[in-house]
Amino acid sequence: AERRNASCTLPVARLPEDVLHIILAYCARNEPPGTCTLGWIRLTHVCRRWRTVALSNALLWTRCAFTFQNADFRQTVVGRTRGLPLEVSLSNKQAREDLTFVLGMSPRIGSLVVRDSVMYGLRVREMIMPMLKKRCWDSLYSLEVVADFPVLTIRDSDLPKCPNLHTLSLFNTFVTCLPNTIRHLNMTLSSYVEGTRSSGASASDAVFLPMLSTACESLYTINIERRGRPNTRPNWSKAPLVSFPALKS
Repeated sequence: AERRNASCTLPVARLPEDVLHIILAYCARNEPPGTCTLGWIRLTHVCRRWRTVALSNALLWTRCAFTFQNADFRQTVVGRTRGLPLEVSLSNKQAREDLTFVLGMSPRIGSLVVRDSVMYGLRVREMIMPMLKKRCWDSLYSLEVVADFPVLTIRDSDLPKCPNLHTLSLFNTFVTCLPNTIRHLNMTLSSYVEGTRSSGASASDAVFLPMLSTACESLYTINIERRGRPNTRPNWSKAPLVSFPALKS
């Protein structure tokens, strides 16, 4: 009791709840839990008040439900989200059991990141995408596909059904036809995707321009980043004229 009373006199113990929520949100964003570490969740072990504040903030738990291997603890974390859309990251090194668990939670997932690493073989298009296609992702509003070398091309027929998808982020990835629900497109291309180094022409432009034109009427924002070759500009001299009536940025 004396120790608890002494702790109450510390300045950190007198922080307002809204300030404590901001601090926990910052820690959750910058120190996420991993398979071998609790990350920001360690803060819930500091004192009873911090734990109560963390458990009352369902948004803190939306991105760490699929981090842990223990199925019971996963369900516990999912329960702490209180029905909010979940943020999930998948990679082709994960076991099929993990993918099956994610598929079971598809109605709850709002943001999905799919990572394709050459270290584990190109299984996103062959394994993960067909599994995702078995569900209708009504709550999914953001999809990010990250590929190593070589570049990953996904056919529009491989994409899962996402009627509310409005943000698409692609890293070394092309989609043959963008869904007409896309409002925000982010693309990043590394130097090894860019084709020849002797000229400004880019081999990726032949794929990128047709892809971009498929959703020209629905796009609000387009962000394109080319890493590794800052002086290279896209070769759009032979590109067809495309108008973007809704484009804002």
